[in-house]
Amino acid sequence: MVDVEKAIQLNPAYAPAYNHRGIIKDDKKDYNGALADYYMALKFDPKSWKTYQNIGIVKFKQKDYDSAITSYTEAIKLENSDFWKASSYYGRGLAKMRKGDLDGAMADCMQAIKLKPKYADAYHVRGDAERYKGNYDNAIADYNYTIEINPKAAYAYSDRARAKEGKYDDDGAIVDYTKAIEIDPNYWWAYWHRGMTMKHMSNYDGAIADFTKAIELDPKNAEIYRERSELRRITHDYDGAMSDLDKAANLGQN
Repeated sequence: MVDVEKAIQLNPAYAPAYNHRGIIKDDKKDYNGALADYYMALKFDPKSWKTYQNIGIVKFKQKDYDSAITSYTEAIKLENSDFWKASSYYGRGLAKMRKGDLDGAMADCMQAIKLKPKYADAYHVRGDAERYKGNYDNAIADYNYTIEINPKAAYAYSDRARAKEGKYDDDGAIVDYTKAIEIDPNYWWAYWHRGMTMKHMSNYDGAIADFTKAIELDPKNAEIYRERSELRRITHDYDGAMSDLDKAANLGQN
């Protein structure tokens, strides 16, 4: 940061220095400070695709998806490199996904893949859109591509598991959740949802064990306590069930 500050002092109109300082502030979660620097960068270099892309990243983190889409669109117009243009299409697609525009998200991810055929994250987001639309076979195909490109993508295994659940393939879902946990032993979400699948299969002891591990990793998630409470009641652990309900209620008030 000291070098960046010095660069700005020496040349207050040097746009790349503002951009770099903005990235540092973004990393520190100082999003408003990052945006202030990015807007200064645009003042001195209004055709910087990278600055627009950086603004899109911050706006997405702030959940201002409309502004993120606008910024990514400007980046796409200005950038000539297929590699970086693909990342802006992906970013815009992800923002559209958050707004519920599944068709728009899929279209942008398809453009990203066209420009960068080995773009694992773009396949993953397109797979999510297909899953939300109920197109489980298409979703699984995209998750398969994600895993082929990035075999360590635990999130792709867990999302493929959810698509398999949509096809009533609970055994296949368990296999994928287990693989996700093998890759990332701290993946609380995969423990939680594997537990939900075990509950659906009436494997209550297995489900309770997974909920317990998920709570260990994410102790402030009231919903998991409620799920474990229900199964403790079914398995006649009434004291445990009441304790979990109390914990869920206390968390829900915070």
